[in-house]
Amino acid sequence: MYRLFFDFSFHPDFQLYLPQALLAQQRSSSWFLLKKASPEVMKNIPIPLRASEKEALAITYSLQPHLLAQKYNPKNLPIEELFKNKSQKKYIQEQIEEKTNALLSLIAKEALWLTTHCQKEQPIERQLIEVSPKELHPVLEFEKTPEGIAYHLFLLAEEKLIPAEHQITLL
Repeated sequence: MYRLFFDFSFHPDFQLYLPQALLAQQRSSSWFLLKKASPEVMKNIPIPLRASEKEALAITYSLQPHLLAQKYNPKNLPIEELFKNKSQKKYIQEQIEEKTNALLSLIAKEALWLTTHCQKEQPIERQLIEVSPKELHPVLEFEKTPEGIAYHLFLLAEEKLIPAEHQITLL
C-alpha cells in the first residue's frame, strides 16, 4: 500500500524551503519513505488520488528547482549572480512563496501528510507535522521586578495560554 505526502527542505540556491512530493509505503504497521513521486513514478505506481492531491502534486511539480531556474533564469546565469539584484531576488522569492503558501493552505485544508527533511530510516508517523485549523495568537506579557522587566511569551489557543518553551532574551 502506498501514500502520497509532501516534504519541505531548504534549498540553498533559492534561499527558501521548497516542496517535494514523496511516496510512502506501509510496512507492518508503519509508513516509510519509498521514493520521490515524480511524474514517471506516478505513472508506474498507480495510486488513486483525490482531486486535492492532484492539485497539490501539480503545484509541487511547478516548484521544482530546475523548473524555477528555467522560468526565472532564461540566460542560465548562476542563481547567486541573479540574486545580486535585490529587487529581482525579492520578486522571484515572492512568486515562489505565493505558490508555496497556496500549497500549504491546500495541505492544511485537506489534511494531507506534511514533513520537513524527511528521513528514510524513520517511520513517517514520527516525522509528520500536525496541521490544525485552530488559530494561535501571540501574547507578550511584561512584569516589572526589582532586577528589571521580565518578559513572558505565550500563545493563546481559544482561551488557553500555552507558555513558550524557551526564555526570552532581549538583544
